[in-house]
Amino acid sequence: MIAFLLVLMISFDGLSQVSARVIQVKDGDTYVLKVNESLKIVRLLNVDAPELNQSWGLQAQSKVRDLMLGKYVTYEYVKTDLYDRELGRIKIGKRSLDSLLIRNGWAWHYINYDRSKS
Repeated sequence: MIAFLLVLMISFDGLSQVSARVIQVKDGDTYVLKVNESLKIVRLLNVDAPELNQSWGLQAQSKVRDLMLGKYVTYEYVKTDLYDRELGRIKIGKRSLDSLLIRNGWAWHYINYDRSKS
């Protein structure tokens, strides 16, 4: 029974990750993804980038757009926020987008909302 539950948990975990195409970069941490035939507004979980009207906001958007626009990414839905955006994790190839944004100075770790143990 335990082995069956483990296989079931692994199967559902695999279903949460989908391939998506980046259609629009709204700002450094919010994107429009095309998943199958539907469009989803997705905010990257656990990071925050400057808004477009803040210092470095347009630069962050431009750098992220150059990196992602039109490309296929792996998207994992986590939850929906108060603004009806999906919050999730995104990978470009095998690289986590959140780490990439932080490493390049385009966003910072959003500690107040990060519930992970790492």
